[in-house]
Amino acid sequence: MIDKQTVLSLTNGGLNVFRHYFGNGISTRRKFRNPFYEDTHPSCSLYFDSQRGIYKYKDFGNEDYSGDCFDLVATLHNLSCRNTENFIEILRIIDRELNLGIEDASPTTSPRILPKPPAPPPKPQEPLPYKYQRQPFPAEELAHWKQYGIDAETLNRYGVVSLAEYCGISNSGHTFTLRSSPSEPMFGYVRQSGIKIYRPKSQSRFLFGGNFNGYYCFGLEQLPVAGNTLIITGGEKDVLSLAAHGFPAICFGSETARIPHKQIEELTQRFRNIVLLYDMDATGKKHALALQQELRAYNVGRLELPLPGTKQEKDISDYFRLGHTATEFRKLMPRPKVQQYIQHKSGKTIKFMNDADIQRMFRQLDLILNLIQETRSAIKLLKQCGNDGADDPLIPNRQLAEILDVRTKQIIEYRKKKLIEAVIIQNRVFFRKSAVKKFIEEHINKGDRSYGKQCYERVRKYR
Repeated sequence: MIDKQTVLSLTNGGLNVFRHYFGNGISTRRKFRNPFYEDTHPSCSLYFDSQRGIYKYKDFGNEDYSGDCFDLVATLHNLSCRNTENFIEILRIIDRELNLGIEDASPTTSPRILPKPPAPPPKPQEPLPYKYQRQPFPAEELAHWKQYGIDAETLNRYGVVSLAEYCGISNSGHTFTLRSSPSEPMFGYVRQSGIKIYRPKSQSRFLFGGNFNGYYCFGLEQLPVAGNTLIITGGEKDVLSLAAHGFPAICFGSETARIPHKQIEELTQRFRNIVLLYDMDATGKKHALALQQELRAYNVGRLELPLPGTKQEKDISDYFRLGHTATEFRKLMPRPKVQQYIQHKSGKTIKFMNDADIQRMFRQLDLILNLIQETRSAIKLLKQCGNDGADDPLIPNRQLAEILDVRTKQIIEYRKKKLIEAVIIQNRVFFRKSAVKKFIEEHINKGDRSYGKQCYERVRKYR
């Protein structure tokens, strides 16, 4: 039976597959041209993924070409690695074309070539040295970001800097220097292990300094502890634009990057909804749909913008640049299917929360926790109140009435009202005015409608 690990072991972690299609001259030290389209300059990079122990490639000129050896074969034969039947066919194609002899699906007259013993994985290469010189954001560069709604505070919070100069060494060993200019500004996304250079008006827009072969997630450190909706988008600029408009967002380097399922699982514990928002061109739609299918176990949603998908009108940054507001975008967000929580008690069906109540609860989680902490002692007292016949009140109503020189009935009613207010605030359920009034009428005084309105006005500040 043919399987993935057997193919990898017989192809030196996929290296032989890449050399079969790209030529034996490719290496991890220099970029090469992609032979499958008119590549005017070398844009493909081959590297060894030390975490998975396999070779991968990435074409910065065409994002359709990226991933491991199976992704390459899938792209060439219009197949999908995420489809089980397609993946088996991918394995068989590699077996046939490289004469691995794993499976004799069809007779062949070609002599079988015994694979060479797999070479030991290469030692992790030290990142090539680099250096850069920062500068304050010129007015024209701030204006560039401002068109997408991104202000200086957002740039600073996400570690985006303006670069006057960048010096590095190419894979072929040649030193080079890039300088910023008004016609070709240069920015840097700074991370602990390196820097990603962004040149929005240059032919080669992206450049990497340091170690970027491993896991990369932009915006993860800036996310709130918890929230309602998290957006996964295709690039750093889109993350910045969404964050500036009040929407938590992250990206994984590019739309074609592999997303760790463990990371998605952790994020589902913090956010009620996760939505994919990729570019509206053919590549973006294709990868968004495929990724949604891959992450279907996590109920990941997908959002498409009302944009034509052209180069100037395809992503969320363009959406805001064209004058659309955060309110308009919020209306496009998919409505999550929220389960209604029902409790059956004493033969009655009680609905605890609707969709709006649940969303409010998540948005105000920090406020609830602070409120409970601040009113802990007060709530303890309130729980011990009641009529004279209540179990062990801290201070009996009759005694408290004597101390305050008021009637006992006044103390009883006051304690009941304060207790019910605490219940409403703590449970975060009864926020509609009608629900508050009904709850109070059932538990305090059926004829006291005015107090129901007063109570609602007092607790609405906690919404």
